[in-house]
Amino acid sequence: MNKTPSKPKTPVKKPREAQLKIDTSNWLTRYEASDLLRCSPQTLKNYQHRGMLHPKEALRRDTAGNERAMLVFNPKELADLPSRNPGGQPRIAVREPGELAARAFEMFREGRQLDEVVIELREDPGRIDQLFEHWLDHTKARYVITVEAKKRLEEILGPFNSVTDLVEIIVKMFGHMGGANYGGVS
Repeated sequence: MNKTPSKPKTPVKKPREAQLKIDTSNWLTRYEASDLLRCSPQTLKNYQHRGMLHPKEALRRDTAGNERAMLVFNPKELADLPSRNPGGQPRIAVREPGELAARAFEMFREGRQLDEVVIELREDPGRIDQLFEHWLDHTKARYVITVEAKKRLEEILGPFNSVTDLVEIIVKMFGHMGGANYGGVS
């Protein structure tokens, strides 16, 4: 029997960063950086070739969950990039992680319509829908009154700041509702 010797497995290439001990844990992958800057990955490569970005190799998990070496970008360098595109048009400002969600949540709390949030934040409607669902889950605000409905209700019942205030007004107007507890109002 003639057995062919099996090739030894190639060891996973360790990124150069492991040797330099630079903390890249908060650095962004090429796709995370391009999403943040709202530019293409090619634009990042162009900045890199011009010496404006100096990415490092670091171990990260890919979409399949496998750990591999990939380029990551320093958020401070990303923030220092020009604020205008080559055509002279202003580039949308770099957002810190979580900034979009925080601003969207503020707008939802104000009762703003989803289309208004999309327009003001210049974000994809699908992303705003996801954030809205996330906000509802985390705030337990299952019953949100639209701005138009709130205005109409205030015309009829008077001003109120929350659903709890609204229930209190209705209970005062129509009396106690058979001993039931409505949103903490008895």
